[in-house]
Amino acid sequence: MDNQYNLYNFEFKFADYLQAKKYGQVTVKSYISDLHLFLEWLAQVIDMQSIRLSVSPELAVVQLMTVPTLHGYFSDLIARKAPNKTVLRRLSGLQLFCTFCIDQQWITVNPIKELRKALYPARQNNPFSVMSEFKTFLQSEHTSTSTIKNYLADIRELIKITSSI
Repeated sequence: MDNQYNLYNFEFKFADYLQAKKYGQVTVKSYISDLHLFLEWLAQVIDMQSIRLSVSPELAVVQLMTVPTLHGYFSDLIARKAPNKTVLRRLSGLQLFCTFCIDQQWITVNPIKELRKALYPARQNNPFSVMSEFKTFLQSEHTSTSTIKNYLADIRELIKITSSI
């Protein structure tokens, strides 16, 4: 019970971070939901009760956010036929969460960036190259123009933030 409280506290800290970075209310809610869903998946995959915590629950979770764990999470999403938009948004949300963890000095390397490098080595030279593909995909899904504009703005901001790390 105490660990659950601490993990919810973790989500609140992340929400405060996002609000301080001037993310919109809907974006904050979405990213917190993405984090919560990842934490639920992690709890199902890893028997959290069997882990003796030598650090706080927050740091234990952060330490479990490795490239293989994250690869497993996204592979599971894809295997369950999650829409591409959902997978990409969760990827963005967790990447920003990892940036928050770096700012908190809980980790030094963003595992989502490392996962992206492993999955898309050719795209590392130009992180904006995927945006036109994503825009085309969104248009094929009949996504509204304003939603596409907002998604692309979020991606540009994310690329700007993560490229400075």
